[in-house]
Amino acid sequence: MGVFNKSESFNNETTVISGTTVFKGNIDSKGNVHIDGIIEGNVNAASNISIGKKGRITGEVKCKKMVVSGIFDGKAECDDVEILKNGKLKGEITVLNFVIEKGGNFEGICYKKNENSKKHPVK
Repeated sequence: MGVFNKSESFNNETTVISGTTVFKGNIDSKGNVHIDGIIEGNVNAASNISIGKKGRITGEVKCKKMVVSGIFDGKAECDDVEILKNGKLKGEITVLNFVIEKGGNFEGICYKKNENSKKHPVK
């Protein structure tokens, strides 16, 4: 299962929420988190969050990088966000770098992080 790009350096710990799982509550991880199921709550990952094609998060997210192939609905603060083909992100995000692949969908507000960690609407 290629959850994250092998060229990127991560610790080897990844929490996986399988496709048959519905989780209601908060997750705090010092590693990576991959979601194929449904999370209703907040996810805080020291590294990266990947939402699989059938995965869904409704809540708040904080991480270094979030990759959305499924659905994210909420508020996110990340260094990098990528919405892949057929991925859907609805809500408010604060990011340094934001990429939407052709076929990806974004509906909401995007703020650009700066050195002072203040939000600035992207124009």
